[in-house]
Amino acid sequence: MSHLLCHRSKDQYFIRPASPALPELPSWVFDPLALHEEGILTRTAYGRAAVWFFEYEGHRLVLRHYWRGGFVARITKDRFIWQGLNRTRPWMEMETLLKLREVGVPVPEPVAARISKDSHQLLYSADIITAEIPDALPLPDFISSGQTSHHENQLLFSVGVVLARLHAAGARHRDLNVRNILIDSSDEVSVIDWDKGSVCPKAKGEHRQFAKQSLARLERSIRKEPLFKDSHREIYAQILNGYQSIR
Repeated sequence: MSHLLCHRSKDQYFIRPASPALPELPSWVFDPLALHEEGILTRTAYGRAAVWFFEYEGHRLVLRHYWRGGFVARITKDRFIWQGLNRTRPWMEMETLLKLREVGVPVPEPVAARISKDSHQLLYSADIITAEIPDALPLPDFISSGQTSHHENQLLFSVGVVLARLHAAGARHRDLNVRNILIDSSDEVSVIDWDKGSVCPKAKGEHRQFAKQSLARLERSIRKEPLFKDSHREIYAQILNGYQSIR
């Protein structure tokens, strides 16, 4: 049974959780320019692409557009092949987030998504809105800011514990890097950016191999992080200690 509801308006599909945390959003909130014109855009963050933060009726939300990566991006920057609603990027990401939240894994709360099909009904573009994690920073920025209220090693140990819980739940994050790990002002850990992620309770051996590859990807991102230039080995070792403590 799906965790999601959908309604269609011409060539657009609007998706939200079956048990929504807030009322259905108007369609214009998926337009960054409209957010700016309405005066509710609070900031824009830039990584591989822009992410828009806004406040709507007291709720702090995040809008993200889906972009292509790799070689295909040279052909189409933000169009995907239509293979059915439940195979679209936002549908799968929202399902993954809801499943993980059900088992207590700290991930963003999905709020809404929009899917827009092209005139030929063959391709689509998409956007997703999630709840903002208040006062949170990527792990490198948080540590360098000196905000941690506990010893740094304890915080890194907690990161490892969360990652172990994530893998124990069968979660597969396709881009587990150090900047997709957020820490809030209470030192709580969250993992973001679940595009192409999934929850796959498959054979234990296969999942262990994926978890191993995921940790290797994280270690590479720690090694490449400029803010961790002189401490990347120690940082990864502490995260691994936390991870192995409950495996």
